[in-house]
Amino acid sequence: MDRWGAKYTITFGALVLATGTCLFGWGNEWLAGLGRLMQGAGSAFAFVGAVYLAARGFSRQHLATAVGVTQYAGMMGGHGSVHRGLADPWRAQLAFFLD
Repeated sequence: MDRWGAKYTITFGALVLATGTCLFGWGNEWLAGLGRLMQGAGSAFAFVGAVYLAARGFSRQHLATAVGVTQYAGMMGGHGSVHRGLADPWRAQLAFFLD
C-alpha cells in the first residue's frame, strides 16, 4: 500500500479476482482450482485496499463498522460457492443468487 497506493492495489486485486472468476466458470477442474486460488488472492488485495481507504476516510469512531461491513460483503460474496459446493456447475450457483 505504501509503495503503490490504494488505486493500483485495488485495481490489481480486482483484475486477479475477475480472472479467477472466469477460470472458475470454465468448468475444468484444474482451472477451477486455480481460479478459486486467484479469487482468494485478489480478494485479499482488494480487502487490504478497502481497509486502507476506510482508515483514511472514516473517523476512529466509525472505522470498525466500515471494516466490518466490508468483511461482511466479502463473506456474502463467497457464501454461494462454499455452501453450494464446488461440484455444482457455475450456472446453478448463479441461479441460486438470481432466484
